[in-house]
Amino acid sequence: MKTILRAVVVLAVSALAGIAALAFWIGPQVEEQTRREMAAFADAASISGELRLSAPEVKEIRFSPFSRRLTLRGAEIRGEMPSLPGSALRYALEEASCRLPLRTLLLFTPLRNTVLPEKGMLTVCEDMRISNFTSAFSQEGVSAHSVARLKEADAIRLESGLLRELLEGAAPRDMVNVLYRMGIGEARVSSVTSGMSIPDQGVRMEFNCDSMRLRNWEGRFTEHAAVDGVLLKMDEREFLRLGNITFTQYALPEEATLRELLALAARPIPDESALRDLLLRMFTGDEPLVREISATDLRVPLNGQEASFRNFTLRWPSSTPLKYGCSLDKLSLPTALVERESGLSLPGLPALILDAKLDFTAQGNDAMREQGTLSAQFLGALEYDFVISGDAASASPQALLASAFSNIRLKYTDQRLMACLISNVIPVAQAATPALKAGIAQFCFSDNPENAALRNALETFVTSPGVLEIYSKPGKNFRLLEAAGALAGGNPAALFTVTAQPGKTSLEEQINALKTASRP
Repeated sequence: MKTILRAVVVLAVSALAGIAALAFWIGPQVEEQTRREMAAFADAASISGELRLSAPEVKEIRFSPFSRRLTLRGAEIRGEMPSLPGSALRYALEEASCRLPLRTLLLFTPLRNTVLPEKGMLTVCEDMRISNFTSAFSQEGVSAHSVARLKEADAIRLESGLLRELLEGAAPRDMVNVLYRMGIGEARVSSVTSGMSIPDQGVRMEFNCDSMRLRNWEGRFTEHAAVDGVLLKMDEREFLRLGNITFTQYALPEEATLRELLALAARPIPDESALRDLLLRMFTGDEPLVREISATDLRVPLNGQEASFRNFTLRWPSSTPLKYGCSLDKLSLPTALVERESGLSLPGLPALILDAKLDFTAQGNDAMREQGTLSAQFLGALEYDFVISGDAASASPQALLASAFSNIRLKYTDQRLMACLISNVIPVAQAATPALKAGIAQFCFSDNPENAALRNALETFVTSPGVLEIYSKPGKNFRLLEAAGALAGGNPAALFTVTAQPGKTSLEEQINALKTASRP
C-alpha cells in the first residue's frame, strides 16, 4: 500500500513539475506572441479613409508561469479620423491580465496540431480583468471621453482557424472578420462614465451606468446582454434615468451584410434609398435579429414633475412566419402635460397612467392579424382584434385606404373617459346625451331591424357608458372607403354588429361629478 501511495505522489509531483517546466519554457513565446499581436492590432483595427491607428505602446508584458497569468500594464494607442481634419483619438488601460488554460499553452509547442481542432471554438483565455480603460476624442473644440473602472470576462473563445492564423503569423486580421470568429462566455463592465462637449452649439452631455453585462456570445449570436443603472444628463441637468435595458437572444446580420452597411455609412453623402433597402432586408430576413428587448424603470424629469414607465418589452419570436409584439406597463404622464398638449381637461386625475399590449402575426403572404389591449387607469380600456390585408406595412395613407379589413372585434369598457371627452365639447351635462343621440341618428337612419338594434346599442352606451362591443359581419372584407360609405348611407349594420351593456351611472351624472372634482 505504501508503494502505491509513493508512486501516486511521485506521479503527481512529476506532473506538477512538468506543467511548471512547460509554463517556464513557453513563457517567453507567449510574451513574444502578445507583442506581435499588439503591433498588428493597429493595422487590423484601422478602417481605410475613416480610422487610422498608430502602433500601441505597452510599458510591460509579463507571463507568470505559476499562475499562468499574462499581464499587460500601461497600454496606450493613439489615432485619428482622416475624414475629420485635426481629430485625435487616444485609448489607454492601466492593467489587463488573464489566465491561459493549459491547452492554450500547448499551442506554443510541437503538439499544436494535436490540441487544435480543425473546426469549432477553443477557449484561449480565462478570468480576464481590465482596470481603468479610458478613451478620448477631440476635434476643433468638440471632445468626448469615457472611463470604465473595471472590465471582467471569462471563457474567451476563438475559432480554431483564426487561432492557427494568429500563431502562424498570417497577415493582419480584419476586425469585422475577427468579430464573427470569437466568443465570450461571460463579461461584465462596472462603473462606466462618459461625456461629450460641443461648445459652439452649447451642448454638454454625460452618460453614466452602473454596469454592463454579456453572456454567451459566439460569432453572430449572443444569448443575453444588459445595461443597469443608466443616467443621462444634458447641460449638467438630469435628462433621464433607466433602471435596466436587456437584450435577449440577438444576432448580428450576416458578415457580408454588415460590411455593406459599414460601407454605406462611411460615404460622405449617404445613399438613403440604398440604406433603407438594406435595413429592410436585414429586418425581414429568415430569423429575428433580436428575440426580446426589455427596459425597466424609466424616469424623465419634466419641470418639477416626471414621466415614467415601469416596463417596456419588445418581442420578436419569429420572422417566418412574422410574429412580433410589445407591451408597456404603467406609463405615467403628468396630467398638466397631457392637458397642455391635447387641449383636453382631465379633472381629478393627478397623472395619466397607461398600459398596452400589442401583438402582430402574419396571416399568409399579405395579411396581418393585429390584436391587443390599451387601457388608461380610471378612464377606460379597449380590446381589439382584426385582420388587415394588402400593403399596409408601408404605413402610407394610400396603402391603408387600399387595405382590406376583416374579423374585427372591438370591446371598449368605459371608466369615465367618455365623460371627460364629451365635457370638453359639450360642457352642459344635460345636453350631452341628447346631442350624442342626435349624432347617432345622422349615420344610422336606415330603417331595418339590424340598424335599429345597432342604434339602440349605441344610445344605451351614450346614456350610461359601460361596455360597448363592435363586430364585423362574419366573412365580410371591406376597405375604409366602403365603411365610410356605409356610415354616410345610414346603414352601418351592413358591415357591423354592435352590443352594449349600460354602466352604473349616467353620462350626465359623470359630467356633473367631473365639474365638482375640478372646483378649487
